[in-house]
Amino acid sequence: MLFDMRRLKTIEKDFVLKPNPYVTEEKSNSIIWKLAVGELSAVSAVLCLSLTFFKIKPSITLANSFRNFTYFQGLSSIGILYYHLYELN
Repeated sequence: MLFDMRRLKTIEKDFVLKPNPYVTEEKSNSIIWKLAVGELSAVSAVLCLSLTFFKIKPSITLANSFRNFTYFQGLSSIGILYYHLYELN
C-alpha cells in the first residue's frame, strides 16, 4: 500500500504538476474557460429538460419556445464541448 502511494505521487509530479512546454498559459486558460462554459450550458440544458419531463410549471416548460430553447442549449453545449476536445489535440 505504501509503495502504491509513493508511485502515485511520482506519477502526479511527473505528469500533472509539470507545465506543458508546448502550450502557452493563455491558450491553457482559454481551453479551461471553454470547458467551463460548455459544462455549465450542458448542466443547465439537462436541468431544463428535466423540468420538462417532470412537468414542473407546465405552463412554461411545455411551451414550444421553452422546448426550442432547451434543444438549442443542448446542441450548443455539445458543440462547445466538442470544440474543447478539438483544442486539446
